[in-house]
Order: sequence, then structure tokens, then C-alpha cells
Amino acid sequence: MPLHGTTDKGIYIYGGFDGSETQLEQRDWKANVTTVDGNDTVRGFNIQASVGIDGFTITNGNAGNGGGIYVNDVFTVFIANCVFDSNSVTDGGGGIYNSKAHLTIENSSFFDNIATKSGGGIFNNRSSLSITNSLFYDNSASKGGGIYNYSSSPTIMNCTFARNSGGIYNAYYSSPNITNSIVWGNSSYQINAGGTVTYSDIEGGHDGEGNIEADPLFEKGQPPGKPDFHLKAGSPAIDTGTAESAPDSDLDGNPRPNGQGYDMGAYETQSVSQLQFSQANYSVGEDDQTITLTVTRKGSSDGAVSVKYATSDDDATAGSDYQAKTGTLSWDDGEVVEKTITIKITDDSEIENNESFITSLGETTGEAVLGSPDTAVVTIIDDDGGDFIDGCLYLDGSPVKKATVLLKQKGEKKQKTKTDAAGCYKFDKAASGKTFKIIINGPKVP
Repeated sequence: MPLHGTTDKGIYIYGGFDGSETQLEQRDWKANVTTVDGNDTVRGFNIQASVGIDGFTITNGNAGNGGGIYVNDVFTVFIANCVFDSNSVTDGGGGIYNSKAHLTIENSSFFDNIATKSGGGIFNNRSSLSITNSLFYDNSASKGGGIYNYSSSPTIMNCTFARNSGGIYNAYYSSPNITNSIVWGNSSYQINAGGTVTYSDIEGGHDGEGNIEADPLFEKGQPPGKPDFHLKAGSPAIDTGTAESAPDSDLDGNPRPNGQGYDMGAYETQSVSQLQFSQANYSVGEDDQTITLTVTRKGSSDGAVSVKYATSDDDATAGSDYQAKTGTLSWDDGEVVEKTITIKITDDSEIENNESFITSLGETTGEAVLGSPDTAVVTIIDDDGGDFIDGCLYLDGSPVKKATVLLKQKGEKKQKTKTDAAGCYKFDKAASGKTFKIIINGPKVP
């Protein structure tokens, strides 16, 4: 849907629909591309009011300033889920020219934008600018292929700048705050001067807490030659960002973090193994004598990983109802076979209620995290027969909830349960033909 125009009212416009949606959340802006096309003759948007723009590809804009978007006043502008592609100007701001506005950009990409003078991706003049989860590559300008800041101090979080004619250019006391970002492989310079940079991967190095200087190991694009700035397994930018103020998802919409920590750059790596039980609940008869639990490796199979496990009591007791067990499960590099945990069950002759214990996954090694479920509840089904005894407790006409009820029968193991929300209890395994005693313990018992 090619279009271009001027926004002269405080509105919020969305792209990315195929016409079948009834709710905004149903749209897929990546699959249903809504194009603002300047046809190399006009800019995409001339913003003249506070506005939100979400889900557009803005391309082939052409102007003196601001080929994709031009804003030149004290407005509040929000841009999300947009692509700025192949816009050009003879002066500044191939993708966006921003002067004086409070501009927020999230989850957007800037590539192949050109400014003859300054700011191939963005020209930012005396403005409040915040950019999160965004990608700048193959943009060019005489100064600031990615971004040119003039008397501005933008906040840049989890962004990637690569293959631009220059990364970020700061002029006239500009001092951006850059966190969890990658600035690598830009020609001429990465960051020319100034700014506070932390927990970022900067080619050539940069002073600041948590910064590194190491090849981020971008993926090789498919087909060959296509740009891809996701991180390979083993990238030094994986898990080395900071959680402070970090977004909860990445440019692809995948959740952050996905691993032991937050990644640097616009993309959170998905090359992490998830170790988890195949199901959350198991049951076993006493006479089966063993129960086998299955643990799976999902996600990436890269690298060797392991996870510890241990059992713990619920109302079943280790030693008398089952045998406690701890251990470690391990996978080699590339291995995805399911692993098992076998636990011994005690087959006794006592009549008792069904009882449960818990097996939990714990500490992982390698590029692995716990998936879901990471605990498994095992219910032991008693096979010794018997009758049931039930009843309900009331106080002043109201049910007594969560009261402890004990069943005693001579020569039998004591049984215990609690009343439910209706004040009722039930023992399924009472010994047949024997007298019994019910003992009730609770804060409110008639």
C-alpha cells in the first residue's frame, strides 16, 4: 500500500494488517507489509504534531532533510516496528530528521539510507531521543552514517550499528548514553567522541563499566551475502549485557533474557539449550517399584551442557515411600537424546493414601537454561486396598477449610489429610473391618 503524507493532528497510525483482524494484537506487521513509498521524489512523513507511527516500511523518500520522516518542533513522537530503507537527502537525516522533538524509537531497522552531509540513519538536533532494540546497517553520510547528534544526548539501549560509513557522530557537547549495544565494523569510526558507554561491544574499545572489545560473531546470512546480525553461539556479546533498564524482548520479539544474562545488541540469541522434564506430573503404583522420569534438551544443541537434579518430600517420605536420589544429566555437543532419571519406589503392605514427592532440576552448565516444567511431581498409588472414610467440618454453618484431619486405626499406619474449600475430607485407604478414630487439628474446629 504505497502512501505518503503530512501528519497534522495528534494521532496514532498502524500498519501491518491483512484485513481479517478484529483486534490490533492480531496483526502481523512483518508479514503484511504496509509501505510508505516516496518514489524517490518526496519524503515519507512530514510530522507537524505529536504522533505515533507503528508497523510501516518507509522507503525511497527523498528531500533536503528527513527523507523518511521529518519533524522540526517540540512534539512527542513514538515510532515502533518500522523499517527505514533506501531514503536519501541532500543535507541531514536520510531516515529521520529530528529537531527539538521528544522522539522514541523501538524495534525498528535502518538500512541503505543516505545523507550527503550528516546522519545517514538519523540526524538528531537539540532533541530528546530514546532508541531501543533497533538495527542500523549500511547507512552512509559524510558524518554519522548511523546517527549524527548535535547538542543532543540520546539514550541508546540494545542496538546494533554495523557496516555504516561511520557509527555514531557526536558534535557540540552531545553525550549519548549507550548500553547493551554493539558498534562494530563501521568504516571511519565507531563512536567519534563523548558519551557514556556501558556493557557494550565497541570495536577499538571504549572506557566504561562492562564494556568489551571482541568480534561479536554475527551470523552468516542466508543466502550468502545477505546481512544477518544475530549472534552466533559462542559470541562474547551473549549474556554479557546488564539487566538494568533492559527491554523484555528483542527486535524479533523473542523474550529477554534467554540464557544466564542479557545479550548485547538488537537480537537475543536463541542458541541456548533448554533442559526440562517431558511432563510435569507422573504416577506410579507401589508394586511397579520404580518410576522413570524423562528430561529433554530443546533449542540449540551446540556445546556440551548438563543439569543437576534432586528429589524432595511432599507428603511421601524418602526412605519409607521412595528412595531419595540426586545426580547430574549430561549432553555432549550436538547430542539431543532424552535422558532419564529412575527412582525406586517402596512396595509395602500398609494401607495408606496416595502420596507424592517432587523431583527438581537445578544448576546448569554450558549454554543451557531451565525450561518448563523444571519440576516433576510423582504420585505413588497405594495398591493395598481398603475402604474410604469421609466427612465434612462446619463451624456456625461455614465450612472449616484447611483443617488437618488424622485417621488412626489399631495396627495401621496413621493417615493425614486436610479439608478442602468445602470443609470436606476423604481417606481412600482405610483398613476394612477395623474401628477408627478421627482427630481434627485446626484453628477453627467445632
